[in-house]
Amino acid sequence: MSAAPEQSDVAPLESILEEAVEATDDEKTTVGDIIDAFGAQSLGPMLILFGLLALFPPIGAVPGVPIVLGAVLALYAVQFIVGKERVWVPARLRRISFERAKLEKARERMSPWLSRIDRLFRERMSFATGKLMSRFVGVAALIHAGLMIPLEFVSLVAIPGAALVFFGVALTARDGLMMIIGWTITAAAFYVTVFMVPWGKITEAAAKLL
Repeated sequence: MSAAPEQSDVAPLESILEEAVEATDDEKTTVGDIIDAFGAQSLGPMLILFGLLALFPPIGAVPGVPIVLGAVLALYAVQFIVGKERVWVPARLRRISFERAKLEKARERMSPWLSRIDRLFRERMSFATGKLMSRFVGVAALIHAGLMIPLEFVSLVAIPGAALVFFGVALTARDGLMMIIGWTITAAAFYVTVFMVPWGKITEAAAKLL
């Protein structure tokens, strides 16, 4: 009889949000502060953080924020895929800030149940979370960064946000089951983008702007 998989020593959801809040002592936390805190090769924590910010108020519900998150995530993902040791993000994007109070409010609101959810993650099926798969996840993150833009029009940014969280947890906790769930949600995100986004209205709005 095989032994039950051991629970991971990390608490990816709760700890990543905590680190984001503590990334700066100022009243506002900038995109640059977050990138510097996690580093170029820490794709898992970055995906968890970006996913949580897209999933939950009071940050993800602000109009335009998902587009900013998507832009930063796209740059981050591309540089991770090619193996950059230091992430470059334009100064204008690095200066974009979130009120520290909002991050703290999100942490306080989510912390009680995030800690309980963290207990569900275990190191299992770790063959699905290796270095090669992390590159594929980088590609998936790049795709989700693009999907955030049209899905904001139908208030469904939570779908790519959820996929990012599962991918991030999979890489951080070496949990292959979470990886499979992440790819499943990715397929759902494609379906919703193709069949539920009002592409005609988006095209008309873009044409007026041009």
